[in-house]
Amino acid sequence: MQYRLDARSPELKLWGSNVDRTEAAPGDPALVTLFWSSGWPDGVEATLNLLDEQGRVASSWPVAWPAWGEGLWRSQELLRLPAALEDGHYTWQLELPGGKTVSWASLTVSAPERLLEAPAVAIPIEVTLGQQATLVGVTVAGERGGVERPGGTAQPGETLRVDLVWRSEQEMAASYHVFVHLRGPAGALLAQSDAVPAGWQRPTTGWRPGEYVVDSHTLTIPAEAPAGEYRLEAGLYLPGGGRLTAADGLDSLHLITFRVYAN
Repeated sequence: MQYRLDARSPELKLWGSNVDRTEAAPGDPALVTLFWSSGWPDGVEATLNLLDEQGRVASSWPVAWPAWGEGLWRSQELLRLPAALEDGHYTWQLELPGGKTVSWASLTVSAPERLLEAPAVAIPIEVTLGQQATLVGVTVAGERGGVERPGGTAQPGETLRVDLVWRSEQEMAASYHVFVHLRGPAGALLAQSDAVPAGWQRPTTGWRPGEYVVDSHTLTIPAEAPAGEYRLEAGLYLPGGGRLTAADGLDSLHLITFRVYAN
């Protein structure tokens, strides 16, 4: 046990605890292990709290142990830290039956800088996926400056920067990845970017409702790309799962169409 606690209530003895991290960002998972014993015939219910520096409850989770009989037991609570947590030092606390509390272990939370006003975009989109996140719009820039607007032009081998702007609509329990796909004249996938938003720095579990996230991607048009019309598409997906869909059922949002001229 990392932390020996030896806390008692009439129904329960909490021997100690392990925690899997001392530093975290809002939305991160946290694994708290509790070692306990109880002879209470109907099981025990308690509350696991996360206290801020002023001793206030920043978040809480119910925990319950069945009547497993005599002996020392281990239980594990895999928690998701709230996306709205602010910078600071927090403390774990277990509130035992009868109101007795025991506290241990410091957790330092480093919150990202939040963007609460919508940044400008070249192409507005305003489509919500899965009622969880809205793609506000996109700005596309090519090395030769011809792709900034729909109907623009590009050349084979040119690298495109795609800046997506998302708005969080609700706190998300899952970490979604963003895909940006470049499709050629026949619809074939010619280049792609798949990543946790903002260069793997802003997982969706840490998005606070109402905030904006700028999410940049780069794609290179293949050097052998044929001439014709190309399109960029984007969306959100869960690795190993499905994509979030818009109200009309689409799971891939059109960003821009442009023309590639062969060298």
